[in-house]
Amino acid sequence: MKHSPLLLLVAILTLSACHAPVTQADESGSAYKALPRELNPTVSGAFDSVFYEVNAIPGCDLHSLMVIQDGRIIYERYGMGHTATELHTMWSATKTFTATAVGFALQDSLIRLDEPVVHYLSDEPVVQDLLNEPSGAGNTYVSMLTLDHLLKMCSGWKNDVITNRIKGGESFDAVRACLEAPFAHAPGTHWRYNNMDTYIAGVVVQKQTGKTLAAYLQEKLLEPLGVDTFCYEQDARGFNPGAWGMHITTET
Repeated sequence: MKHSPLLLLVAILTLSACHAPVTQADESGSAYKALPRELNPTVSGAFDSVFYEVNAIPGCDLHSLMVIQDGRIIYERYGMGHTATELHTMWSATKTFTATAVGFALQDSLIRLDEPVVHYLSDEPVVQDLLNEPSGAGNTYVSMLTLDHLLKMCSGWKNDVITNRIKGGESFDAVRACLEAPFAHAPGTHWRYNNMDTYIAGVVVQKQTGKTLAAYLQEKLLEPLGVDTFCYEQDARGFNPGAWGMHITTET
């Protein structure tokens, strides 16, 4: 592929053992305008090799591989059992959607990045419980948390205490579990990848907009783009989890 133009490569790679149940579907009235397909046989062999090589990795189930060049699909392949209309789980790429929702809420003057998160969660009983307890590092750190910390994944929480429980279908208050979780560091001082950061950021957006992330993203992002089919998982309280749970087709 010497001297060829830059290609945009979109691959959906998941582990077959990690499928999560879809618990909510949202559709808008507009239709996505499909990209033109001009499949290029001169590159199909090379991309077939990539597809088969990745799919041969033990435990991997490559759903699809799509290559777009100059706004046209020049290569497209789906794994066994997968189709073009399948809503693929986006796993942690969902965090990008949540961060986009935060951006829209910021644009709508509904939130501030430097505002303590407890301000937006003041209706949560756990917030009052923590703030009324004797002073301690945990309470102080919760009070210090901002959306900026959460977006940068530097909350300081020691471990993720909600993901496996939500994905396992457990009925519990994940907001309380997050805010009561132990801290390893003061907010803003250390980076650590943690789904709880994005989960709470998503909860803040949902509380401030009065809509689920699915509904807010549909209104602000997906419907204007013409994406009419997607789904987003929910936890026991009806929150879209923010850190994972978005399902869309390969092309959209």
